[in-house]
Amino acid sequence: MIDIPGIYVGRFKDDPNQSTMFMQIGDTPTYTDDNWANVESTGTIWRYNAKAGEWVDTGLEEILVEEVSGTKEIIAEGTVPWKLQGLNVYGKSTQDGTPSPDSPVPIVTAGSDGSIDITVSDGADQSQQLSIQTPNGLPGIPISSGGNYTDADGQQWICDEVDFARGVYVKRVEKIAIDGEEMKFTQEGSGKYWNLPLYSAKGIIPQRPIMSMYFPRGIFSANEHYDFIFAMPAIGSYFSSANDLNEFCTEKSAEGQPLELYYCIDPIETPLSAEELAAYAALMSYDGSTVISTDEDVSGISAKVVTDVISKNAWFDPYAELALYYKALAGFESLDNLPMPHSRESSLVRKLLNSSYELGFSVNELSSRNERYLWDLINGTTSMLANVPKSDTEKFLHVMIGGSVEVYPTVDTELDYWMDKCVHYMNSNGNIGG
Repeated sequence: MIDIPGIYVGRFKDDPNQSTMFMQIGDTPTYTDDNWANVESTGTIWRYNAKAGEWVDTGLEEILVEEVSGTKEIIAEGTVPWKLQGLNVYGKSTQDGTPSPDSPVPIVTAGSDGSIDITVSDGADQSQQLSIQTPNGLPGIPISSGGNYTDADGQQWICDEVDFARGVYVKRVEKIAIDGEEMKFTQEGSGKYWNLPLYSAKGIIPQRPIMSMYFPRGIFSANEHYDFIFAMPAIGSYFSSANDLNEFCTEKSAEGQPLELYYCIDPIETPLSAEELAAYAALMSYDGSTVISTDEDVSGISAKVVTDVISKNAWFDPYAELALYYKALAGFESLDNLPMPHSRESSLVRKLLNSSYELGFSVNELSSRNERYLWDLINGTTSMLANVPKSDTEKFLHVMIGGSVEVYPTVDTELDYWMDKCVHYMNSNGNIGG
């Protein structure tokens, strides 16, 4: 096995029964004529499945993710070049003052020009752009509690949200325009409440603020059973009847400044466009520091960035290492490409490959039948022939030292595969190894 940084020997912790044991970090490698290709390490762990004859991406990178948030600019420190793991943009609608019919206060909504541009940069000369289409703006209503987002100042918002990780636009704020004719108020029986048509505000949530440029909060409320908005008795401070209010709405609609009521609804999710998702998928954090910002007055931005990448490497497995050593013993791998042995069995096979290799232990320290079979192979003896082999490994070794078995082992694992190759190599060459 070519000594490339990132090659590991062992079984996967996530799949301890996996018998295919070759792993590599890097781009898709090739495996031709039992040779490893020299592949540059880039952070993906692959496994070669010898039986299927293909590489499998195990997906066993472990990335450390940090979530950062802010208002119009967020700075993430200690980032590494990696795709963003999440990006959310939260809407905002504000008024500079308390409105009345005589002194309207416009509602300023983020993205009202039709789009919101996001910049991802290194804080210096490198940057990437993402444009979010917002044909209806990205509204948000400030609220004292129960919001879906809390900004850096502690203000909660019920707001529309763009969630790129999930690929959805989440709508939580709707608005309705009152023209005083097609959409108008009618007085209910007692004349105390003035109602808009039933089901004209579907999904409306009660006990939430309703904003408008002509009236302060508390003038309008919601009927969630029949999905409509109605004017509270406090409307009488401004108009004497529903007809008077409708006339006002007709006048303002004709002026191009209609009464629009912003209200909270049950969330509605719609998929983002393929273009927006493709642009998001291309965004990368930078090495060291990543700045995510917008010029729009949104209530907030949050992002998930990668601060470190750790390979969830397989732990050491002597069977995997043995498979590599028997591969060399069968003549399919160079000794120079093997890792130094971690077990006595691997050390004994290395001794078979290189007689000058110092074992570091004596025959008295051998603790398994496999080790004693290998000792026979090293010394050309047959002391283990008197034993009846039990495991498949013992059967392979029993044949190697000149014995026979009643039932030849079935080749089921990577280790079996290369031990079987050793047996055939011995039969054709009269000895083991090169």
